[in-house]
Amino acid sequence: VNTDLYSPSAVSENTSIKLKSNLGYKSSDKIVIMLARLSWAKGVKQFCEASDLLRKDYPSVKFLLVGPEDTGSIDCVPASYIKNYQKHVNFNWIGFRSDVKELFSICDIATYPSYYREGGYPKGLTEPMSMGKPVITTDSEHCSAAVEDGISGIIFPVKDSIAFAEAIKKIINNEELASTLGKKARERVLSELDEEKIISKLILD
Repeated sequence: VNTDLYSPSAVSENTSIKLKSNLGYKSSDKIVIMLARLSWAKGVKQFCEASDLLRKDYPSVKFLLVGPEDTGSIDCVPASYIKNYQKHVNFNWIGFRSDVKELFSICDIATYPSYYREGGYPKGLTEPMSMGKPVITTDSEHCSAAVEDGISGIIFPVKDSIAFAEAIKKIINNEELASTLGKKARERVLSELDEEKIISKLILD
């Protein structure tokens, strides 16, 4: 991760406020983001189901799905499936975006519920971690390795939408925990995932 590009201060407060408003959110809304292409194995179904589980009791928690359709893949989530969720006020899919850093800046929790065999640590986890955001991911090999459960994020069982929703509630209900997880996430990235350190080590080795 480029820890300078993706840092807690990388996006100005005014930019974040404007983006949040432009996307139709109130300042009091809590944004739970997922950034991935629309593939079932990325955990899209679990993200959607978590929004179902929290809609009634947590109306200020908004689920923001960012990513393109996985066109041509047999694992592609149909756009019709996602559009059904967009009928609900707590869910929004905005497709592909290039302003990833700005989108992470407005989130309160970054999630990556994948059970896909990732090629290394996914950016959907490491970039928000670098920005000091609390993260939630699955106990699949490549996702869980990036996060220390209960220290720099929360890990839940693959395909378990209920446990996913409970993890979101745990962070939303505890501001101190959210702050600590975000701080530890940033520390972990700086110590182990900083691209300059990794490149320097590879060159020296």
